[in-house]
Amino acid sequence: MKHRIIYVDDDPNWAYTLPELGKLIGYDIISVQSADEFMEILARGEHMDLFISDIRLPKRDGYELIGEFRERHPEKPVFVITAYDTRKLKKFAQRERINKILLKPFSVSSLQGELESTLK
Repeated sequence: MKHRIIYVDDDPNWAYTLPELGKLIGYDIISVQSADEFMEILARGEHMDLFISDIRLPKRDGYELIGEFRERHPEKPVFVITAYDTRKLKKFAQRERINKILLKPFSVSSLQGELESTLK
């Protein structure tokens, strides 16, 4: 059975590309492009094995979404995919137990390796 991953990114290129990469490496990555769409998924209680979020999003940022996710699923892994590596992000990652920060751009093999080691 494929692992189900929810990915939030407002960039349409990334929102399209990551699910396609997921197919190539054996993961079911569902992409949404807004915080509102993600919050609807959370409210419905849809199953996910891992949550991936960009940090810079309109309306509600990735910090807020990860906080909401952690309240409901403290045991589930979380990745951040971002182009911005900041001190604030590193502190947040420690506090919220972020499993991995992937900096854009990254290789397919690094994504695959991180997913495999996290979801084994």
